[in-house]
Amino acid sequence: MTAPSVLQDGAQGDVTLSYQNTGTAATAATLRYVLPNNATMIDSANATVSGSTYTWNLGDVAVTGAGSRTVTIEASGAADSSLLHTASVAGTETSDTAEATTVIGLREELALSLTAPGSVNTDAGFTASLTAQNTGNAAANATALSLTLPAGFTASALDGGTLDSAPDSAPGSQVVRWTVDLAAGASMTLSPTVTAPSAAGKAVLLAGLTATSGKTQSASAEVQVTMAASAIITAGAQFSVAEAKAGDSVTLIAGPVNVGGAASGTITNTVTLSAGLTATAFDGASWNADTRVLSWTTSSLSSRGSDPKNFTVRVEDAGALTATANSNGAEGTATMIRTFPEEVTITPEVPDSSCKISGQPVVAAAPTPPAGITLSFANTVGFTVVDCDRNPNTSYPETLTVTIDVGQDIAADAKLYKVSDAGAWAVIEDAVITGQTVTYSITDDGELDQDKTPGTLRDPVALAVPEGDASAKPVIPVPLPLWLLAALMVAVGWLGWLGFRRLSAA
Repeated sequence: MTAPSVLQDGAQGDVTLSYQNTGTAATAATLRYVLPNNATMIDSANATVSGSTYTWNLGDVAVTGAGSRTVTIEASGAADSSLLHTASVAGTETSDTAEATTVIGLREELALSLTAPGSVNTDAGFTASLTAQNTGNAAANATALSLTLPAGFTASALDGGTLDSAPDSAPGSQVVRWTVDLAAGASMTLSPTVTAPSAAGKAVLLAGLTATSGKTQSASAEVQVTMAASAIITAGAQFSVAEAKAGDSVTLIAGPVNVGGAASGTITNTVTLSAGLTATAFDGASWNADTRVLSWTTSSLSSRGSDPKNFTVRVEDAGALTATANSNGAEGTATMIRTFPEEVTITPEVPDSSCKISGQPVVAAAPTPPAGITLSFANTVGFTVVDCDRNPNTSYPETLTVTIDVGQDIAADAKLYKVSDAGAWAVIEDAVITGQTVTYSITDDGELDQDKTPGTLRDPVALAVPEGDASAKPVIPVPLPLWLLAALMVAVGWLGWLGFRRLSAA
């Protein structure tokens, strides 16, 4: 019996059963083939079927007589699983059996769909949803997804994507791009917010998928843009910058827009600031510091008209950085990220390291240290690295050099502390502090590695000033900070030689 040594999940292949009479007399013979559990018969070559057994009556097979039967099967199953083929031939007094094995290989099976409203008003926002699916038995990691918007359409709330201009072949268009990992059997839906253009007309949104294997998929959705016959008020809000530090002054632009086809009546407008922002200049609006609300009234807006206001807001030390505009019930929200001065660089000692960093280094407010230790800076820095070389015959265990730039001079008597899962603080003795940077090394499964799984490193640290010599030993545990637990759940990205600049935390 001959069978394919490898078949992809869902692929078809031929199994050939060959027989011969090597005896001294003719004999009536029967040939049988048993179909594996994880296979489907496509062509049985006219066999008689009983359950998973396929039988052929060969009649009298003469001395030296020979023949064969070929069936076509389809494989199914997980990667690296196998199909065991068994067959037998029996004569009047003799019989023989044969076996063959087929291994199921890796296969991506990708699909892409795109949905959007069939009709929207001019300047109205809507949700476009892309769904990517992998029904194969192999992961499709680092798969590129894109949504191309026709000229005049804009995108916001990108659901983790990035926005850039389309190629010269589509002038005026924009493209939202994502990179996703699709496990075997997984699906993912991305739903960016899209705003229709000011002009009526028909347009087509295009979605694309490209896997690292080269496989591609595409989808499209047609949208009819119409002009509303009445006034339609929307509210918008936008900060002048995406990130800011405590103490910075930032411009906030907010106000109503009439996207309808007729003039509006009186519009009541408010902008509510979150606790992390304070208004310092109001552009003719009223500011209520108790309710944190800016308010003003627009007497009327013509079709396509707007009434934007420019406010100056100051970023505070804590609290969310959001501003919510409300105009006659319509809402729009602006958000910013509060940044911190720390910069982190992680460098593997092995240039072709296989290490990957899980998410980004996390800069967060430091927990309260034990008695006898005073924080030099308000933040801790933590990170998780995975998939480092786990082969003990090569470079295992790997060592990483970590450099943290805190943005200002570090006190001469400061030490770098390891914060353990148990909450203990201990000095990292070999850390080198120079000016505003501190550098140290961490080895997979070494003393500083919080995760003793080979190939995974986890390391939260903080700068603080000890009292006397007590800091050289672990001190009384304090509760484990929640940010450290959250850091372990971030998606994996490539490390290699990585410099992380201007890390931020909301």
